[in-house]
Order: sequence, then structure tokens, then C-alpha cells
Amino acid sequence: MKRLLSQPLDIHLVRDAQGIVRLTVLGELDVATAGMLRARIRDLCDARCAVVLDLSALGFIDASGLRAVIESVAQGRQAGWDLEVDQCLSASVARLLELTSAAGYVWPGAGVGSQASGAGCQRPGCTAARPERRGRASSGRPPRGWRPPSRPRI
Repeated sequence: MKRLLSQPLDIHLVRDAQGIVRLTVLGELDVATAGMLRARIRDLCDARCAVVLDLSALGFIDASGLRAVIESVAQGRQAGWDLEVDQCLSASVARLLELTSAAGYVWPGAGVGSQASGAGCQRPGCTAARPERRGRASSGRPPRGWRPPSRPRI
């Protein structure tokens, strides 16, 4: 069955003793709800709050949701503002980052295959998913036995 309406997006804000804001996103981050996340992040940027974006409780994310995250990280970098995406990810976020190879945009400067490329959470008790390793091996070569699809002759 096709999804007709997105589930509501909940954004929980908790400020720790050091003044760092943890923004936990729950529900679905998609074309219908990405603007809500952008607005909340923009308000925190204007207030110059250090922010950790927690995507471990997201049930669904699409390309527009990922774009909102990537653009927020890029804008934060340009403005000299401290925005970090927690490496503890839900399975859907980890899978989208894997499919799009977008981890380098979410965690700038991270090497391929490093912990900062979304390889999973090291937080004690975290149950969020680690992205599956599929496709190319860590050496950058295709898996053994892989052949490119044949192209039809024209």
C-alpha cells in the first residue's frame, strides 16, 4: 500500500549542563516535514546554540529529509556554528546514507570506512542500526565475481 500522508514529525529538544542542545527527531522526515526541521535548526543557529542532531529514532527518511540534514550541516560550517549529527542512526537513516554515499557530507572530513562515516554508534546501550556493508569492498574494488550488466546493442 502506498503512503499517502506522512507521519507527524516530533522534534524533542534537551539542553545539557554544558549548554549543548540535543535535537532528537522522531517520526518521518520527508518532503512534507523537512521544512519543520530546517526551521527548528535555523532558530537554534540564530541563537548560536551548539547542537547535536539525533536521528536514531527516525522511522523513515527520504531524499528531501537527507537534503535538509546535509544543507543544515553545510550552512552551520559556513557560519562557524557547531552542528553535529550523532553517529547513532536508525536503520532507515543508515540505509539511506549507505545507498547515497552521503556520509562524507553529514560528517565532513571523515575518511571512508571510519567511525565518523556513520559506521555505527559507540554510545553504551544504543540499539540503533549499523549500516550494512554491501556492494563495493572497503578496498574500493567490486566484490569478487561481480560483472557489470551487459548493455543492449543499438
